[in-house]
Amino acid sequence: MTKTLDKVWTNCLTVVKDNLPIQAYKTWFEPIKPVKLKGNVLTIQVPSQFFYEWLEEHYIKLLKKTIRKEIGPNKFISARVGIQDVQPNGLSKNEGVERVKILQNLGINAVEPTFNLMNTYRDNIKPFAGNSRLKSFLSGTFIFDKLKIQNHQEGYYLTLCDELRLKGVTIPKILVGGVRTLTFMEQVLLEKRADFFALSRPFIREPNLVEKIKLQKTNQVACVSCNMCFKHEGYHQTQCWRTNISSIIRHLLFSFRHSLNN
Repeated sequence: MTKTLDKVWTNCLTVVKDNLPIQAYKTWFEPIKPVKLKGNVLTIQVPSQFFYEWLEEHYIKLLKKTIRKEIGPNKFISARVGIQDVQPNGLSKNEGVERVKILQNLGINAVEPTFNLMNTYRDNIKPFAGNSRLKSFLSGTFIFDKLKIQNHQEGYYLTLCDELRLKGVTIPKILVGGVRTLTFMEQVLLEKRADFFALSRPFIREPNLVEKIKLQKTNQVACVSCNMCFKHEGYHQTQCWRTNISSIIRHLLFSFRHSLNN
């Protein structure tokens, strides 16, 4: 029988609850959210960096042992870890790397490095990543974005993967952040700068993207990272709003009505 995400995490919490004082359990484990169980990979989310640091210092062995027991000793456990704050006086890369090394020593299988504390969601979900300014202009979405024509480099967290590799982290690195072309992915793998890739926004536009890549039917994904989809969070079903003129007009009306310029 296949185990569901909720079932796996509920079983883990039952074990943890039996091994901790009730107040410690309520404070440090009830707020943890199970995010995804795909194949052999379990992903969980914690509320903050302080929360993560406290778990790491006090409960990481219990958490790891419990998860391993529930999903099996040979299952794949990865962690998405914020290893650097956006603010210059915050968490440094060196501090973040040391935390990843602790997880590596405890047996985690892979790490997905990102920024930690940020000023805005745009620090993490950068608009027009992996696209040129020309494509940003031709998409027309700058009209809904304070008339800003912008772009960001493809794979903008690649420098964090490099930092981990250069500082002796040997477990596989998962590159996330505006990965948009097969050419780029192949080059990163060739140079051994990352081992896996994580994509999010492109699957909103192309749910069958993996199949297209397998069949070599595409080099660059259709998503231009315009972030229009995120502006509807909590209001409409997740979808790409650039698929046709009708959807674009609906998005424009919605944006004006709700003054969504973030």
